[in-house]
Amino acid sequence: MKLTARLGAFLGAATLLTGVLSGTAEAAPAPESDITPMGGCTVGMLCGVVYNKLPSNYTVKIADFAGGSSTCSTWNAGSYNCTHWWLPGGKSSKDIRGTWSDTDGFMVESTYWVNDHGDGGDDPKKVGAFVWTKISNHELARCEERSGYGVFCEIDVL
Repeated sequence: MKLTARLGAFLGAATLLTGVLSGTAEAAPAPESDITPMGGCTVGMLCGVVYNKLPSNYTVKIADFAGGSSTCSTWNAGSYNCTHWWLPGGKSSKDIRGTWSDTDGFMVESTYWVNDHGDGGDDPKKVGAFVWTKISNHELARCEERSGYGVFCEIDVL
C-alpha cells in the first residue's frame, strides 16, 4: 500500500473516531493522488544528494528539475525548468534543502570533471563551467579538488 494511501486511511480513521466520540461522525476526504511525499524520492528514502567538499573559491549550485523560473541545461540529460540554490563548501544538499529533499542536479561555475560510476563507465568527463549534471534519486555526488584535474565530482549509486 502506498504511503499516501496509508496516511489517508489513518487520517480518515482518526477523523471518524473523533467524530464518533463527539457525535458528529464524517469520513475524511480522500488524499490527493498527485501528492509525492518526501520530494518524490525513490522508495521514500533514496534521494539524490550532492556534497560540496571544495574550498570557498569555487561556486557550486544544486537544482530541483521539477519546475521553476530558471533553465538548467545539462550535458547528460537535456534542459529542464528548474529552481536552484548555492551550495557552500563543506555542506550537502540536505543541509540546504532538508533531510527528505531530492536534488536532481548540480553545476560548478568553473570547468569540472565528472566520474559517473552509475553509467557503467570509468572515464571521467570534462564538463564546461555553468553546465549542469543530472543525477538520479539513487545517486550521490561528491565534488572535491583533485590533483591533475582541479574540480572532480564522483557520482556513486546509493
